[in-house]
Amino acid sequence: MEREITLAIESGIGGGSLSILEKGLEIDFWEGAEKIARSEEMLSNISRLLSKNNLLKSDIKKIAVSTGPGSYTGVRTGISTAKGLQKSLRIEFFGISALEAFVLKTNRAGEVFTSFAVGKNQVCWQIFETDGSFIFKNKNEPQISFLKDFLLIIRKRADAELIIYKDLIQTDGEPFKDFSGQKLLKIKDNAAKYLGFRCEQIFPSDEIFPVYARDANAV
Repeated sequence: MEREITLAIESGIGGGSLSILEKGLEIDFWEGAEKIARSEEMLSNISRLLSKNNLLKSDIKKIAVSTGPGSYTGVRTGISTAKGLQKSLRIEFFGISALEAFVLKTNRAGEVFTSFAVGKNQVCWQIFETDGSFIFKNKNEPQISFLKDFLLIIRKRADAELIIYKDLIQTDGEPFKDFSGQKLLKIKDNAAKYLGFRCEQIFPSDEIFPVYARDANAV
């Protein structure tokens, strides 16, 4: 029986991650170390992940890739890798913001922050308004703030839910505890999985361009 596999690629956050999904369920995943993989390394990790699960490249029917924000080099690596596979396999192609995909962690209606760590003591974040399902809209563009400034922003919106990716749970090697009092959800699994979930709810992309965050602290 022909498989209907979705391959999701996130390469802008941390060491990147890959996820393979079928019928909306994750089969397996890979996460990188604390560096951004080159294109050839990403392709070799995709091949190993497929082989481990007795899958062929021809089993892939959809590719979801992060458009950012995140590492400039990493995001471009992921997009170029996904475009190469999409062209050779002639399959559906989805470009998705990682911050947008993280909204799927919640099932509440209202205002939701999604966030992950960038550099030292900085946070990339965005605000969304959600109806409690997969329908939501962004209320601002992705931004980067120092951690102390980000805390001030979220504390002024006490009713909002905050979704943090696991790299923000640790700061300088220690658990970061200053989110107390916030409606908090922590993403402890791989980022790519959420891209795979999101692509089931949207239309394929014709063109994909990187999304970059602006510095909210810049004058």
